[in-house]
Amino acid sequence: MAGRRSISKSIKRTLEGNDRVGLRPCNSVRLLEVQSSGLENMGCTPKDCRNYIEHARRLELLAGDANDLCNFFCDMQTKDNEFFCSMEMDGVNRIKSDVWVQSHCKYAYEEFNDVVCFDITYHVNRYNMPFASFVGINNHGRSILLRCDLLTSEDTMNYKLIFNKWLKAMKLVAPKATLTDQCESIKAGHIFAKLPNHLKVVGGEYKATKLEFKSIVLDSITIEEFEQRWGDFIEKYELEVSDWFSKLYSERKKWVPIYLNDNFWAGMLSTQRSEGIHAYFDGFISHRSTLKQFVQQYKLALRNRYEKELNDEHKSRYTKITCESMFSWEVQLRDAYTHRIFQIFQWLNTLYRENILTAIASALNQRGIVCCHILKVMAHKKTKYLDDRYFLTRWRKDIVRHNLKKFFLGGYPNMMDDYRKSRELMKYFDEACNIALDNDIMVQFLSSILMDLLNDLTNFDRSMIQDLMENTTTITIISGNDHIPNVVGNS
Repeated sequence: MAGRRSISKSIKRTLEGNDRVGLRPCNSVRLLEVQSSGLENMGCTPKDCRNYIEHARRLELLAGDANDLCNFFCDMQTKDNEFFCSMEMDGVNRIKSDVWVQSHCKYAYEEFNDVVCFDITYHVNRYNMPFASFVGINNHGRSILLRCDLLTSEDTMNYKLIFNKWLKAMKLVAPKATLTDQCESIKAGHIFAKLPNHLKVVGGEYKATKLEFKSIVLDSITIEEFEQRWGDFIEKYELEVSDWFSKLYSERKKWVPIYLNDNFWAGMLSTQRSEGIHAYFDGFISHRSTLKQFVQQYKLALRNRYEKELNDEHKSRYTKITCESMFSWEVQLRDAYTHRIFQIFQWLNTLYRENILTAIASALNQRGIVCCHILKVMAHKKTKYLDDRYFLTRWRKDIVRHNLKKFFLGGYPNMMDDYRKSRELMKYFDEACNIALDNDIMVQFLSSILMDLLNDLTNFDRSMIQDLMENTTTITIISGNDHIPNVVGNS
């Protein structure tokens, strides 16, 4: 059996096509196994398939990954006349940095440039090149990609370069607030995760100590309260000699929520939003991707997110969420906010009513959502409606967003020529199957025609090509629908 193993052309096309759209090799092989009605009918083993995928990827790599990236930019500029890109090369013609911005992202930045997160923790290719991204928050509270950069190193010069190019691409309009993946304000979760290593010296119940520390950080309502509770905690557990806790305290204004409550963060801080670019490319790109695969999947991933934006927009405009109270202002909030923002409002107010989140007003201020304390006063004063100035424009559903009108013009990745030709032929076969499958006589007829055709192709004489081209009309008549009714009628 081992000597007879081979991967057919159709399986090769399928494996390459599946790999190009991001399907994992194990899933691709499993799909082929089901389609073949069993592994024994595939003619090759899963290992053969995985080896072929790796071989095809290496061929792509040898074909010139950097050239593919240049071709991607040229293609984008052809389709999108507002597309911005800048590629820096070193002395030996190697990529130092790539920066690109779609027109869709430019328009999104014009709408949502108040808060931007700069994320450079995600490595997306086999060269382990850092992939930097600028991520914003749209009117539905979802991450939106504003710009992408590929770097060869993470140094000060490269950072200055990409920030200068960012300003150039965005017409010198700087974001009002910027968070980075190095900023401790979006790494509070990491701090809590490291607590076990730094509380080993503490006696008593560790879980209780951890909860006490988290309460100091998250539940302190004033700066004075935080300072007092922190000092008591350090003294109680004799942590004065701990360099780690000393460093945390010296940088408290960068990561403790109470110090950041006066700034608008569009929810980034309060949700510890650190997924950045992960939300866009998970399921599309892996660390083994070549640059060519990266740019192909990039277009699919960005289109996928764009379609989700359109879906959020449609739901917000044409469906309604059930209100939880009889107050007129809740209906007003529902009709003003996008769906997801109104749901966040309901969730935060539920936490407040249940005393789960004591610093709820601070959390709402960071998000720019109407504070529940204001609503409580309104209920007490029997005020029915809020003034429009209390509704942040960026969260409203009735504002026309120009970025949604600027359709993503990246297109889909081009498939291999063999795959495309195969799919063109398969269209006719699929249509024939759709017509024939409900009738046994038609199935028998189609099967007979295909067997004859397969025999003709196997023994095809290339000298017949000219004759075939000259007699295309005759062949079409013989194999056309006129022949089918006679066969069916004879049944």
